[in-house]
Amino acid sequence: MIEKTGRRNILSKDIKVGQFIEVKSNQRIPADMVILSTSQEDGSVFIRTDQLDGETDWKLRKSVNFTHNYLKNNSQNSLLGLLATVNA
Repeated sequence: MIEKTGRRNILSKDIKVGQFIEVKSNQRIPADMVILSTSQEDGSVFIRTDQLDGETDWKLRKSVNFTHNYLKNNSQNSLLGLLATVNA
């Protein structure tokens, strides 16, 4: 999890709405997370949903354009100062 004071590990059961979670390759995450940015230039990421739907193929997901482009020019901690909402 990314906080103003730095990063700390957090269990998935302890994740709360509004927290910023940094995910590394091959980590399992809750299915309802919004992808704000990736290490790929175009903001893409491939995920597996086999434990949700039984499909073993990789699915392409894209990060939110605004936050992905914002993070290319700013530090990750700068997201903590943004005032934003997510409508789903």
